[in-house]
Amino acid sequence: YDNDNLFSNMDNLSKLKRIKGETCITVILPFFQDGKPIMENPVLIRKALKDVRKLLDDIKNDQVDQNLLMEKVDQLAGSIDYMYRTQGVGLFVSESFSELYRFKFPVSKKISINDHFDVRSVLLEETEAEPYAFLLLTANKARLFNGMGTKLTEVNNDHFPKHYIETY
Repeated sequence: YDNDNLFSNMDNLSKLKRIKGETCITVILPFFQDGKPIMENPVLIRKALKDVRKLLDDIKNDQVDQNLLMEKVDQLAGSIDYMYRTQGVGLFVSESFSELYRFKFPVSKKISINDHFDVRSVLLEETEAEPYAFLLLTANKARLFNGMGTKLTEVNNDHFPKHYIETY
């Protein structure tokens, strides 16, 4: 899947960690991967959104625009593409920030509202992802990719990609 709008590097994680002092909503949910239970993933999201609404209602703070926060959570949840296989999702929403994260490793359910985001699952995922190399060989071409998690970057230098022309 497309990682362009996801936390694909440590800069985004750093940005997430820097947000403090705002009302920060963290929703982390495991997803089903196969079979009929996969149809339950949207239901899990709807239930989590109800939990977020209840937690927001329990907060008695006139300086927090609860409706705006809930709209941002709803909008972010609406952007989830359930066709992508993922171990889970993370929704991170504050007054100034809104981001979706897809987990490649299993996660546990966590819903919190605090003055900072709960980044432990993201941090674990980012530090556990091992870099690797992927060599793609065809009859007339060799391409090299560097990867981390599900993100691949093609190597373009003096050696790759390499084209072969057979001369007889």
